[in-house]
Amino acid sequence: MSEPANGDPVLTLIQRIKNKQLHPRTLSAEDRRRCVEVLRAEGYGLAEIGQILQYNERTIRRDLEMVRAEHALSPDAQLAERFIGNLVREAETSMAHLRRIARETKASAMERLMAETSAWKVCRELFEKLQSVGYLPKVPTSVVADVYQHLEADPIASYDELADRLGELKRLDQETGENDPQRLDRMRTLLDEVQRGRVAAQVDRLTNDPSIKTKDENDERA
Repeated sequence: MSEPANGDPVLTLIQRIKNKQLHPRTLSAEDRRRCVEVLRAEGYGLAEIGQILQYNERTIRRDLEMVRAEHALSPDAQLAERFIGNLVREAETSMAHLRRIARETKASAMERLMAETSAWKVCRELFEKLQSVGYLPKVPTSVVADVYQHLEADPIASYDELADRLGELKRLDQETGENDPQRLDRMRTLLDEVQRGRVAAQVDRLTNDPSIKTKDENDERA
């Protein structure tokens, strides 16, 4: 015998309908829409939902449109801030879990390596996402300033450091299975620029070396 819903949770309603304990036609319009929303989220198609709830697809589609309208969001700066904050929190939680795995003594060396690599990938993707929505500059000024300071102090060593960084990025991409042709081309281009910069720095060093100038002057006098 079919019993009324009596304010049951939506999952209970769906289970009772599937168990033939509740006739779906006795549901209120609001409860029916709640069932439609959950069933759709579980991957059921319109025809399947209609069959479960014993309504035609037009009614199910109309219910879904009303559900979407209820969940519609208006532009809101505070909403964006909350969403970004939640994104950062979720990323930090994921990185913490992955690094805990990387420290797990029972894990294999490969598992620890993959966990550490995955944590770095989450960090990198978070950084890129924050850049894409304007929360971080495309080229952080502090990083640029740091590079220029290194270049002024020891240009050749700085180019070596940049080459090492590019090599590390390439190694991480290979380990994580990332195979983006455009990214690889960009890395090759950057490495070529680094090599040219290293050669230019070596030429400048030779040109400005006082010992070389003194030797040249002595040769001219002789």
